[in-house]
Amino acid sequence: MRDEIDGKQCCIVCGTTLSLRHAHILPPEDVAGHFIWLKLKETQEIPQWVQGVEEEPRNGLSLCATHHVAFDNYQFYIRYVPSPLDRFILINISTHPDLSQFHGKAIFLNPAHRIVPFPQLLYIHEYSARAQYASLDSPAISNTVVYPNWLRFSGGAFARVVR
Repeated sequence: MRDEIDGKQCCIVCGTTLSLRHAHILPPEDVAGHFIWLKLKETQEIPQWVQGVEEEPRNGLSLCATHHVAFDNYQFYIRYVPSPLDRFILINISTHPDLSQFHGKAIFLNPAHRIVPFPQLLYIHEYSARAQYASLDSPAISNTVVYPNWLRFSGGAFARVVR
């Protein structure tokens, strides 16, 4: 299963296993979310055979309650940075102090996983977050992958750091 460490599902941002929620990238309760989903399928931005916006696992993220609310309120977005980094990076667009420790760092999403989120959905979320904070400059990020303290990457796999 995706978003698991040591067989336990965890928040892809902070690594906690408490108060986890399935966060939709494209909200299914929004009529626009369904419309965008159908348009993405129609234009073959996502495969025709995928499930609906509500059921498709690639339209979801495992987040703790705190990060779910912050994601839904567009306080941060997740950007896929292709080769050579090949990682998903958290961008704290809101400059919220509670998110600053994760800004510009890799999150626990493996780009090679068979049900990794569709990058197109993350781009749509990014555009919405940028619109929400249009008066702020885009925060700078490093050209190298930086991992949060609870996570390390070695030998092609993520592993929890012993605290």
